[in-house]
Amino acid sequence: MVQIRLIFRVVTPRNFVLNPATKIYLAYVQRFDIVPQARNTIPASPRGMFPEPASHLYVLKRAVRSDGSHMGDIIPLTNLRAPADIMPHFHQRADPRLTKQSSLEYSQEFILNKYFDKNLYFCLGGS
Repeated sequence: MVQIRLIFRVVTPRNFVLNPATKIYLAYVQRFDIVPQARNTIPASPRGMFPEPASHLYVLKRAVRSDGSHMGDIIPLTNLRAPADIMPHFHQRADPRLTKQSSLEYSQEFILNKYFDKNLYFCLGGS
């Protein structure tokens, strides 16, 4: 799961010949990781890439480097598969800085909304 931050293409001078592979569109994306959850409500069950037991939705956490900066990379735009909807995951109380414009910037944990698209719903175990 990634968040698209920028879509771009390499531009060169007119008389410069590029390899055809470099004429593609690229995207700078920032990565989210799935937070491991217990498979069921039994505390001794192994943790893994399972949805949260209460909501049956996956919890995502922003991938960060050791210095706290967001982890991102440049990938070909053709590697992106489908849009998805994520929502900030609030715990005891929400951060007061959050607005509809800043919620993706200040939040570190998110919930993947599997109800956003029927194909996504069925892929993530909808029934």
